Amino acid sequence: PEPVATTWSLSFEKVEQQSLAAADLLRLCAFLDPSAIPEEILTRGAPGLGAALDQAVNDQTGLDEAVRELRKVSLLRRDTQAKLLSLHRLVQAVLRENMDDQAQRRWAERAIGAVGRAFPDSEDVAAWPRAERCLPQVHACLTLLDEGGPLSLDAARLFNQAGLFLLELAQYSLAELFLRKAVGVRTVLEGAEHPDVAESLNDLGAVYLYQGLYALAEPLLRRALLIKERTQGQEHPDVAVAINNVAMLCYYQKKYSEAEPLFQRALALWSRLQGPDHSNVARTINNLALLYFAQGKYAEAEPLFRQALASWERTQGQEHPDVGRTLNNLAKLYRDQGRHAEAEPLFQRARSIREKTLGPDHPDVAQTLSDLAKLYAEQGRYAEAEPLYQLALD
Repeated sequence: PEPVATTWSLSFEKVEQQSLAAADLLRLCAFLDPSAIPEEILTRGAPGLGAALDQAVNDQTGLDEAVRELRKVSLLRRDTQAKLLSLHRLVQAVLRENMDDQAQRRWAERAIGAVGRAFPDSEDVAAWPRAERCLPQVHACLTLLDEGGPLSLDAARLFNQAGLFLLELAQYSLAELFLRKAVGVRTVLEGAEHPDVAESLNDLGAVYLYQGLYALAEPLLRRALLIKERTQGQEHPDVAVAINNVAMLCYYQKKYSEAEPLFQRALALWSRLQGPDHSNVARTINNLALLYFAQGKYAEAEPLFRQALASWERTQGQEHPDVGRTLNNLAKLYRDQGRHAEAEPLFQRARSIREKTLGPDHPDVAQTLSDLAKLYAEQGRYAEAEPLYQLALD
């Protein structure tokens, strides 16, 4: 309504006279999801928010003062305990309306940059709660672009990171949405043959791969490998990532003779470039063990699973999803050899890790429940097996 909009505009002018940082804070919030803005987007998003706001969020007192000015005139709300800010959608609309195109572009770019700097690397499991808090803001950034907002490499990097995080959580349709956008933006800004485009193609291919959509995954994964080899040479860690993913595709397609030399090549590359203790080395050793396991080569698979597990535990700690994955693989190997007493505690530990890090509804949790149920069934412990099968199905 017009009178309300006028009141807000007057309130905003008053704030601007009192504190440029507070005014800029509200301008930034005008381009974010208004319902729950994590304060990390401000504290981790600087520098890059303009001089006044950068300086204000540099320490807690400055941020508190800026927020106080806006709360005084009811333009911003704050949940102190949850460290979340919120504002009315109409306040956002009024603020944007009063900006010219250049100012709108500038603040949209700043918002995207801030969310990108606050969004953690998907491999940092300890930071997943922050990624979860920031997800609505990633959606807001996607909406900005869909409404004709500025294309930027910051945006592409953010969408790629969010896609990888969602892939870890098995939220495939959302992961696909963000990674498709990352491919599109990077292709426009950097050209179809750029290594960044290959990175996003590779990650999008992985989304299809883990859903068993091999016909969709294959052209993306093979094209990513081709681009990386052409642009980065044969001796680059990113090339090893692409080789490993093509090898996984071959493994899932049961093309074992094609998969093995690819895994060996990726393993040799990573060991040479990143050292024997790098997480990528452990990942490929685990994958190679899976390949041998699938072919019934238990004597070759077991020491590799053990090696991968020891490496994960040493570098990632005891409670990492990759530790859970390798424990589950080793437990299955024992179960299939009839070594039930050795398998059970590993399944139990894998279940505990996966439920804790991935949440009870993740497909990996269902897999462990089903695997453990099969172990009990093989031992004739049907009363213990049945509820686990039921849980896995639910």
